Amino acid sequence: MKDKKMLIPTIVIGIVAGILVLLTHLKGGDAMGSAREGLLTTLKLFPILVCALIAANTLDYLIPEDFIVNWIGGQSGVKGILIGSVVGIMSPPGGAVVIYGLAGGLLKAGAGVGAMVAMLTSYHLLALHRVPFEISILGWKFMTLRIVCVILCAPLAGLLAQTISRFLNTRFG
Repeated sequence: MKDKKMLIPTIVIGIVAGILVLLTHLKGGDAMGSAREGLLTTLKLFPILVCALIAANTLDYLIPEDFIVNWIGGQSGVKGILIGSVVGIMSPPGGAVVIYGLAGGLLKAGAGVGAMVAMLTSYHLLALHRVPFEISILGWKFMTLRIVCVILCAPLAGLLAQTISRFLNTRFG
């Protein structure tokens, strides 16, 4: 593997997958069928994964670095964190590949860690694309209550990440 950052997570998830297949076999389940289904799902998702990662990695080439740095860079302060929060809320569905690919591309292009933590937090807590499901299953009163309870989480997480990053003098991207 060319990128050593991926080696340890790959080994860990490989070990977990192996243990789960073994446990499935020991409990009398169809371990090979489960593994086959996992591989078939991988083949279905592979084109989406490739396209999402290509799109995310073009950000640092398509969006001028000074634009990213001014609006969501490490020195953009609360403005960048709030923008990151809104971007996360409005990000399209696509799961981890899309949102983490986007965050990785923006970090490489000069985005600040606070804005990216706020973006990821708001995506996971408040993403608009999940609202119709939440309303239809849990009701609008519950959804409204949940949103009121978590609306400040993303900006606070961004501020905390920015503060810790500065304290530790850590750069990302």
